[in-house]
Amino acid sequence: MTAKPVSSQLRRIVTERARGCCEYCQSQEIYSTQSFSVEHITPVSKNGETTADNLALACQGWLVSLIFRHLYFEILKCFRCKA
Repeated sequence: MTAKPVSSQLRRIVTERARGCCEYCQSQEIYSTQSFSVEHITPVSKNGETTADNLALACQGWLVSLIFRHLYFEILKCFRCKA
């Protein structure tokens, strides 16, 4: 299942709701060197919809942290299976 692209209107709605802050860590987009992403809260692969209620404004630091945390726990699971 492929995510529908987030329209500029929907991105504006999400950004205004978040008041320009990451909805996870509250960092402000105006002070960031990278633009924020609009991400699905419930992934499309889990039947999440591309609606304002299911989208969050997210900074790149939050996303990188989330990815590394996920990968770390996946690696730990692999090592535990081999032990």
